[in-house]
Amino acid sequence: MKEQKNPGAGKGKKPSQKATQPTTANWKKILVIGVGVLFVVLMVVSSMGMSWLNTFSTVQNGSVVTADLTIRDDLGRPIITSDKVVYAAAAKQNQTVLLTNQLTVPAGGVYDNTSMQSLPVTAPQSANFTVFGDEYQRLVDGLIGMHVNQMKTVPFDQNSSETQNVTISSAQFEQLGMNFTNATINEQVVLSRAEGLDDTTDVNATPTGYSLRTTKVVDKSADNLTLSFAYKGVDLTVASIAST
Repeated sequence: MKEQKNPGAGKGKKPSQKATQPTTANWKKILVIGVGVLFVVLMVVSSMGMSWLNTFSTVQNGSVVTADLTIRDDLGRPIITSDKVVYAAAAKQNQTVLLTNQLTVPAGGVYDNTSMQSLPVTAPQSANFTVFGDEYQRLVDGLIGMHVNQMKTVPFDQNSSETQNVTISSAQFEQLGMNFTNATINEQVVLSRAEGLDDTTDVNATPTGYSLRTTKVVDKSADNLTLSFAYKGVDLTVASIAST
């Protein structure tokens, strides 16, 4: 019988390869890079001051908040907004829209539901805008629990606003500078109320300003029409929370 040769015989065994281990020099290089990145991060945070912490803050009851707002009607149309993009888009569509400033207010502040609050109107003309007390209360209450850059829609009690609807005659509507014949349902009508005047003021006195309120036509007959004061709600976006 012939002796069978072992195929592996006579061949040298390959030395086992050991896993490459980081050298001391490599570890030093990693450490230097890590320290460099940490230094850059600390420099960025330092340049931001403490304001960056607001991003993680939550609006508490009583926190002074600066926020953007857009009040809308039940058709989604912006009535008054601090967002210039929203304002420009609505104006481009020939919608009746007013521009205001950001609102700075204590979150959760208590307001008289029977009173009226004013927002400054900066465009298309200078005036004030009337917000009903119950609407303003819901707005400031809605800020509680929000974070910086968070957007939230706060609904209004439309039934409460509906109680202040008004029905006027065709003649009264015409006195507002409107055309009664051409008036249509959902048409917007801006009402203006003189400020600084009361029942004891001289009839020839000059008002201190004007407060506006956008209404819409909700009912119309042959001789009268009804204007609604109700709004659906307000879109809020928290811009900043004052440090305490």
